[in-house]
Amino acid sequence: MYTYKRDFYKLLAVDTCVWSVTSVCIPFLNAYYAMNGITDMQIGVLAAIGPVAGLCFQPLWAMLSDRTEKRRLVLQLISVVGGAAYLLYLLGTAFAVFCVATIVFMAFNSAIMPLNDAIVTKEAQEKKVNFAIVRMGGTVGFAIVILFVGGYLRSHPTHMFWIGFVVYAGYAAVCFLLPKDPKGKNRAGRPARAGKVQPDEKTGQKRKGKIFRSNEVVFVLAIAFIMQIAVSFHAAFVSVFVVDLGYDQSMIGILFCISAFSEVPVLFAMPKLMARFNTLGLLCAALFIAALRVILVPNGTIPYIILSQALQGPSYMIAYYGCVTYIRDHVHEGKISQGQTILVMIQGGFATVAGSLAGGFLSDAFGLAPAFVIISGFVVVSAVGILVATRVYAAKQAGRRD
Repeated sequence: MYTYKRDFYKLLAVDTCVWSVTSVCIPFLNAYYAMNGITDMQIGVLAAIGPVAGLCFQPLWAMLSDRTEKRRLVLQLISVVGGAAYLLYLLGTAFAVFCVATIVFMAFNSAIMPLNDAIVTKEAQEKKVNFAIVRMGGTVGFAIVILFVGGYLRSHPTHMFWIGFVVYAGYAAVCFLLPKDPKGKNRAGRPARAGKVQPDEKTGQKRKGKIFRSNEVVFVLAIAFIMQIAVSFHAAFVSVFVVDLGYDQSMIGILFCISAFSEVPVLFAMPKLMARFNTLGLLCAALFIAALRVILVPNGTIPYIILSQALQGPSYMIAYYGCVTYIRDHVHEGKISQGQTILVMIQGGFATVAGSLAGGFLSDAFGLAPAFVIISGFVVVSAVGILVATRVYAAKQAGRRD
């Protein structure tokens, strides 16, 4: 019992800290851009530049992490350098300065979450720790930090960069609670040799470079892609929408706090939901809820926006938890960092670029409110298409077994 509690609290501390880092850095950036005269289209470009930089560097960090098996050290390294890079935003308020700062910052920041998830989900599974409760620490940490930071940044908006730098360094220190990296050997006791094809410990088959065990992962990644388009658009422009209504960072902090706490009951329910329902069915249901969340914003009143934020848990958290645990359970041995990185590249890379650029274009072309309506319709149509495709795939697989 003591060992279980010790492992649980260590993982809880790490996951709480990584989401606290996120709460300081990401939600207030777009409002900061708007306050400095950056247009909606430019905000969309900035929101897309970061994921593009992440797409270039995430695979390198993941391969370095898996091949060297120095996952904790790599995570700590990119956290410290990422925190230092966050200070580049203080060099000026011109669009070009923001572009350079975003590229450098996201080259490191974009890899933190997949590497953290790779380590934490694997350790939780091996130590029999409930990952849903561990993830809840991140949710609560995000909500508390963003509420207080939002109130503080109301009078000191540029201080978020120094706060972020300190929080990144603190997270790197907390990562010492994670298991030590192996010294020259992998967990099976064999010498760790980069590039050598090893047999999978669960299937006994050689991987030959493959990461996933089943082609079904395509549907999971597609759902993650569509969900993230909705989430990235919503996150990028709901703060702009709120500023246009005459509110400030304090209200933004309150709204994101509401969205974070909406994840708590979902996390309590996720283990039972995953045991009772098909994962793909749950993920498709989350897409429909995400469409509802997006369509509520253009009503233009705070009560509707609050309701939209409250749907964060039933939409994004179901998708996040379902996708992360699916990847954990369907990768070949020794490929978990690369598997989680592919998921994050789909979400934080391709989908975020698409959502941000589409949001910026649609907002400039039709207005911000109609853009929310168009994105919501796109998510509904995509959800229906993916749901039909999964049913057809399941029927074909059943026919092959018969």
